[in-house]
Amino acid sequence: MHLPWLQIRTPDIQAAMGILGGRPRTPGAPRLYLSRVDLRSVQIHSGRLVDTQLRHANLARAWLPETRLDRSDLKSTDLRLANLEAAVLTGANLTSAYLGDALLRNADLRDTDLSHADFTGADLRGADLSGARVEGTTFVGALADDTTTWPTDFDTGRLALPAP
Repeated sequence: MHLPWLQIRTPDIQAAMGILGGRPRTPGAPRLYLSRVDLRSVQIHSGRLVDTQLRHANLARAWLPETRLDRSDLKSTDLRLANLEAAVLTGANLTSAYLGDALLRNADLRDTDLSHADFTGADLRGADLSGARVEGTTFVGALADDTTTWPTDFDTGRLALPAP
């Protein structure tokens, strides 16, 4: 099914996401489950969506700069044209995610506690990875494979995959 681009998110969904994205994370709190939810063009600045289940969600054109998405499950999520500038994606599952033309400038993709950002099968065509924080100049710990589609200007020599 083809969904048209939303220029703005409906006020009720935007308000709910503003509250969910601003909630404090407490030990033992249940995992936020937002899989298969249409969140196109949602706007959350500096939000906290740590350890959130967002599988197969539609976050196309979402505005999420500086949002914490550590350990979140974004498998097969549509993040085309999303603004993830300076977002924290350590340990995030981005397997088969659609990140075409997404802004990942200065995003934190570092390995932490053996939890790797997983780009296996992800489509990153046109994504801006400039300044993405990794270990030095390589993507140490970032998982990828032959099905991962990198931006045309991305130096795949920067990949330093973890040992199996």
